[in-house]
Amino acid sequence: MKSLSQRFSSQELTPQQNAILDFILITLGCAIYAVAVIMFIRPLQIPLGGVAGLALIFDHLFSFPVGIGTFVLNLPLIFVGYKMLGRKFISRTTYAIVVNAVLIDTFALFLPRFEGDRLLAALYGGVLMGTGLGIIFARGGTTGGSDIVSKVISTRTGRPIGKLNLMINAVVVLAGAIIYSVDMESLMEGLLYAIIVQFLSSTMIDRILTGVDSSNAAFIITDKPEEIASAIFKGMDRGVTSLSGEGMFTHHRHTILLCAAKKQEVIQLKRIIMSTDPRAFIIMMSAQEIIGNRWKTFVPPSNKPKA
Repeated sequence: MKSLSQRFSSQELTPQQNAILDFILITLGCAIYAVAVIMFIRPLQIPLGGVAGLALIFDHLFSFPVGIGTFVLNLPLIFVGYKMLGRKFISRTTYAIVVNAVLIDTFALFLPRFEGDRLLAALYGGVLMGTGLGIIFARGGTTGGSDIVSKVISTRTGRPIGKLNLMINAVVVLAGAIIYSVDMESLMEGLLYAIIVQFLSSTMIDRILTGVDSSNAAFIITDKPEEIASAIFKGMDRGVTSLSGEGMFTHHRHTILLCAAKKQEVIQLKRIIMSTDPRAFIIMMSAQEIIGNRWKTFVPPSNKPKA
């Protein structure tokens, strides 16, 4: 199955059409994210990270609208991000922040609140949040917040964005869990539900950005490269790439074959290799995504040139 970034891209579209498609899908992603927040996360007081988490805290303490809160908190971040990261990064992010804020407060007026089991709220909220964010990320946008802060700090310090983002979100989640809780048990429950939401959200983002196909890459060290390559061509109709290698202990020259295969083809690939050369050495690796000849095509989101 193709990822959404490929499914909603077309090489036949003009740059203008691709730009329109970008903003349509970013709007869709924001709508799904807003549904998750209003229907599942906010009613059951599940802590979130980043600006959304802070906005939910302000809503809980001062009844300040969540959408307006996310927009106000993001304003200085947009300015800093524009100065340091440039218009190319900020344009879609600004659009996503504005649309997200409007939709959250609009949906809050009429969408029903789920007030049942907190675990179900975490499960559905996490899946929907990840789906919405995945669509936004696939079209070159973000919802601002910790994403901008992490990128700015990383640009200045050289520290990994992922770790910075995790640290910032962890502080906000902990603050939310403390504010929502009435005792230590409810504090721990809040943190555990927050972890569930974060895990599901991250998983859905990865699935949308890279697709759900599970593929493998096999490195085959053999003295019968021609025979194995020919057997793979005939038996699986898969391509094979030849690399040159040397054993550092024996200094014996080997041919290393590289072959990509889908998960359901791995057993067949192993049988072909071992039946052709029982002494072959195989390293089977999981490939998160394979792009190119007869696999997937990738068309990046359109980037409107600077004026």
